[in-house]
Amino acid sequence: NGAAATAENNSTVRASTGENVRLGGGGDLEVIAENTTAQNAQATGITAGGLALGATVATASSNTRTEAVVGQGLRVDTAMGQLQVVADGQDANRAHSIAGTGGLISGSASVATTDAGSRVNALLGNQAGQGSAINAADVIVHASQASGYAGQADSTSASLAGASGAAVINRVDSHVDAAIGDGAVLWAGKSVSVRADNQFNSLLDGAAVDAAAGGVLNGSAAAPTAGLHFTPEL
Repeated sequence: NGAAATAENNSTVRASTGENVRLGGGGDLEVIAENTTAQNAQATGITAGGLALGATVATASSNTRTEAVVGQGLRVDTAMGQLQVVADGQDANRAHSIAGTGGLISGSASVATTDAGSRVNALLGNQAGQGSAINAADVIVHASQASGYAGQADSTSASLAGASGAAVINRVDSHVDAAIGDGAVLWAGKSVSVRADNQFNSLLDGAAVDAAAGGVLNGSAAAPTAGLHFTPEL
């Protein structure tokens, strides 16, 4: 009488240069890593009969790493345009569970869980410009992560004696780091920007939990939970 659905993503995106790279200058240097994921799990369990018992579970999860790295010891011989190191991660996890029972005696449980873990790193490595300062119009080192979540659980029973429960769990653990390494020698004609952004976004449209029983003797329970943890570092 139950149903289960799982959507999972484990991915790594990395853009990088080697160590001790030497460039002639005159143009732009862009090292950009972008990682975008979307997981959608939907589970539906509907039973009609004399006795109906079951659990419906939907789980959407992501575990991602996004890195943009310029290796240590970068040298640029002449003036250049933009020096840009950018890492951008975006994750969207949606889980929707519907457990409905229509028997004479019924009990239904509906659980929706989203779980996102991310690591984002943008780094201009150690000793950049040592021996010959890097002369750039702009120096940009940006790292960003946007974590979207939407857990919905619906447990509805229509029976003579019914009990239902709905639970939603949203978990996000995100670490974002943007840095210029030790010993860098930089000249910027316009600006130097080092930024780490960490965003949490609810993608929910409607109620998170819905638990109801329509019998003569019935009981219902609903419990939403959200746990958010982030670490931005500069």
